[in-house]
Amino acid sequence: MKGLTGNLKKPIAAVQLFFMMVWATYLSGTDSLYSTYALLLLVASLCLYSNYTNGRRSSGLPLALNITLSSLLSFAATLANYPVFQYVRDDCSAGTNMILNLIAAGATFLGGRFVFYQIFLLAVHQFPKTCTQEDGLPSGKHPVRIFLLSFFLLAGIYLVYLRFVVYPGSVTSDSMIQVIQAYYERYTVHHPFWHTILIKLFLELGYAVFQNSNAAVAVCNGVQAVCAAACFAYAVTTLYQYRIPRTYIWIVLAMFACLPHHIAFSTTMWKDVPFGLSMLVFTVAMFRLFRGVGNSKWLNIAVFMIGGIGSSVFRHNGWYALVAAFVMLVLFFRKRCKTLILPWMIVLVIGWVMNGPAMTWLGVERDNFMEPLSVPIQQIARVIVEECPLTEEETEMLGIIMDLEEIPELYWDKCCDPVKDEIKGKNLNYLIEHKGDYLKLWLQLGMKYPWVYTEAWVEETKGYWNGGYDYYIYAQYIYPNDFDMYMIAQNNPIHDLVKAYLTFTRETVLFQPLQSIGLNIWVLSFLCFLSMVWGRREFMLTMPVLAVVFTLWATTPVFSEFRYAYSVFTCLPFILPVSLCRHPEEEK
Repeated sequence: MKGLTGNLKKPIAAVQLFFMMVWATYLSGTDSLYSTYALLLLVASLCLYSNYTNGRRSSGLPLALNITLSSLLSFAATLANYPVFQYVRDDCSAGTNMILNLIAAGATFLGGRFVFYQIFLLAVHQFPKTCTQEDGLPSGKHPVRIFLLSFFLLAGIYLVYLRFVVYPGSVTSDSMIQVIQAYYERYTVHHPFWHTILIKLFLELGYAVFQNSNAAVAVCNGVQAVCAAACFAYAVTTLYQYRIPRTYIWIVLAMFACLPHHIAFSTTMWKDVPFGLSMLVFTVAMFRLFRGVGNSKWLNIAVFMIGGIGSSVFRHNGWYALVAAFVMLVLFFRKRCKTLILPWMIVLVIGWVMNGPAMTWLGVERDNFMEPLSVPIQQIARVIVEECPLTEEETEMLGIIMDLEEIPELYWDKCCDPVKDEIKGKNLNYLIEHKGDYLKLWLQLGMKYPWVYTEAWVEETKGYWNGGYDYYIYAQYIYPNDFDMYMIAQNNPIHDLVKAYLTFTRETVLFQPLQSIGLNIWVLSFLCFLSMVWGRREFMLTMPVLAVVFTLWATTPVFSEFRYAYSVFTCLPFILPVSLCRHPEEEK
């Protein structure tokens, strides 16, 4: 029997490799970043060879989790690329076309399943790696020195970029709305109120000192750059204190220092930046608490709460993400992470007060009714665009809140803003007053046209769960305004060098994986899986960020907005090494 099993290994490996090639071949027609799939195929092929030659196998929980996650990720890649499988052949009947489509999609799904399975199989046997002195562990005795060195390096890079490349920093259209609210003191919750207050505070401080609008913007963006450097240095220092191998620490520091999105975001007046930094601080402090890093438990708790409150108020979906992550903590680790429960509950209460009752007390206008409805709006609009039959009652109800003849021209499957603006301009109040009736209509149309709804959802959200898309990442401009704020033209060697570097990172495929939202979310999911397999508390580090991603699947107005997922890119460099490494004294 053993000989028979050994004889079967080679053909099985060959079959898996064949389907992996089928996966890569079909996805060559994708509108996604093909470099993601090519990279995964290369890694999976090497893993398949290693697993085959070393006879690696899994059983029990590792096998069940591997099959589940690899199937989910393969299904995601297949579903996101559904147009690839919609053949049109004149010599075949409709039924034959459907069969061919299903066979192609099934073969692609199976190939992707083998790709992810082989990668995860090797990872489960290789990680987490138990670190020893031979791995070049730092002493951990000089955390203040490491923090200051990391901080000044990062702050220097970000402030040089601000002064010599994009002075006084970027202010986009969304940011300008917040500036206008701060200037006229007419606030709404469309953009996070507490972030608008911070903008107001630092703009007024800058103007009071320099009597210049551009200098005020520079102060605001400069303070943010310094805060970003401090948060990233906090993460690097924690890795040092936990005695992660030096190689990992250098890689993490290099990512924060050199990746263009961190450099550009540090000086961009976006709510997503303090939110991403808050999520990082929250995650790092959580790790410090359940691994006992540092000499002061109470200091760790205080930082944990500060990061949690920032995560709750700097983006509307942040509080809901922390609620979901707290539920996971209570379900899986309440006995092993008792220290976190009370501070986390306090964070949730404070966040609820600041987002809810406090807005009422301060008289802040609530105008964000439409924001969570982006996906349902796109689904209904696609039903209209596809000319799906509607009853007289359905036509009448939709006609009250939108011009049905205009929708086919307004509809963009990657962004709901055009249709959303149509509803706002037509009869938003009626929709609010009869929201229950329109909820029933949405459910009714979904039951009649489930595939149309699925297509609309895929096109509106796939940037956050597929391999990545060529979409803009960062901004380098100041939106036209009446406040005498403008970006000063630069003519210096630093500007030219940085611009060349940014152009290179945008145009070369080498940097695509590092800036792919979907791929980085897949990596985060893999780290979650790896921690679950071994029952490690690092599983909890992934939960807040993944919960943010889940909210995007339900509410995002844009299909692949990098800044919406920026928290993934701030937290992943820290979560990666602590998930892949453990110390001999750690409980198993």
